[in-house]
Amino acid sequence: MLYKDSMPHLLKKYFVTTKQDSEYKRTKILGGIVYLKEELKGLRRTIVRFLGIEIYKTSPKTIVFYAHDGLGDYILRRNFFESIKSSKKYKDHKIVLLVIDTLYDFVRSYDKCADEVILLKEGQLGDVIKTVNTCNVTDIVDVSVYTWPDKSYITKKIIKGVRAKNKIAFKFDLHNGAPFINRCYTKVIEIPERILFEFERNRLFFSELIGETIEYTPYPVLVPHCRFDSDYVGLTLFGRSVFHAQMKNWDLDNYSELCNRILNKYPHLKIVLIGSSITSEEEEQFFAKIEHKDRVINTLRQTSSAELPVIIGSFKYLITPESGLVHVAAAIENGPEVFCIANGSFYRRFQPYNIDRIKYIYPDRFEEMLDKIETTHDLDISINEIPVDKVFKTIDRSMSREPVLCK
Repeated sequence: MLYKDSMPHLLKKYFVTTKQDSEYKRTKILGGIVYLKEELKGLRRTIVRFLGIEIYKTSPKTIVFYAHDGLGDYILRRNFFESIKSSKKYKDHKIVLLVIDTLYDFVRSYDKCADEVILLKEGQLGDVIKTVNTCNVTDIVDVSVYTWPDKSYITKKIIKGVRAKNKIAFKFDLHNGAPFINRCYTKVIEIPERILFEFERNRLFFSELIGETIEYTPYPVLVPHCRFDSDYVGLTLFGRSVFHAQMKNWDLDNYSELCNRILNKYPHLKIVLIGSSITSEEEEQFFAKIEHKDRVINTLRQTSSAELPVIIGSFKYLITPESGLVHVAAAIENGPEVFCIANGSFYRRFQPYNIDRIKYIYPDRFEEMLDKIETTHDLDISINEIPVDKVFKTIDRSMSREPVLCK
């Protein structure tokens, strides 16, 4: 071995036997010890970098939060991280958030409670795990609301790969993790099976995690309302390939007709298209039927998650299917009036907000059966059962009112 063969050379160089006085010998020996000590430190650093490990005595205890879900899910849990930081159980821990690319810029821009934010790169999971393992991880907590079936292998690899004593998740009615994933955890926190608004469910989960009762906290505020121009109407388009298409994919022809009716009746308004869940072909299909293209500002696939709160905060109105943008708008202080087009899926779980400026437009069939429904997770009701006329009349009632300007 290299170091075994080189050791005699080092000893000969520093542990010399000469006729010099004993004091000189002692100086040389001490110098040799210092040298060897530094060599070993360098060797240790090389091993740490190569294997992705850390010497735990010199690294603070760390709790890692992992989630493979969306922006809206994150917003409904984000302010509970402050409770982690101030809790008796984790107050001395470093907080690391492991997030997907659509959340990375957002978390780094708006949340200072995390000591470190690590980007989850699907093609580089091994490197991600090595990076996480450079921390002295005591707990990794999977806070994913919904483990996508085609992404379950990522969750399994992350949870199994991170060297942590405690691997924690929660069990409730939306978690569809496969059995082999659930076996990766050392502890599963059970949440009451009754339907709870997601913000409340997070409060219960984090209370159980830290062993303290987290009192009611208001919805987190991202940014103050900074409406640059009250003539802006935000519109979110979702394409056919979007996740939960039945719940979010209102037909593009419906959007075109709705835009034309708004622009024709309110000539002072401009519509701003936002979002990224639409292809260029679907975008062309939408614009082909727009009558006043000069009053439609296209930012599709051009904005990052970090920019969304500021952009949405500049709108007077926001029209969107049930998505993370509703939660962004809800978290903006005195934010825009929101019209959420929804088929009713996840009713009482992610909607409705108890905020007057957020209005929901449902299919008639859903409204008729609402009192009889026990669960609304996967309703067999299409969002396209909502006619354009119903959406326009709801929006028109608000737009027709005398505008109230923000002071």
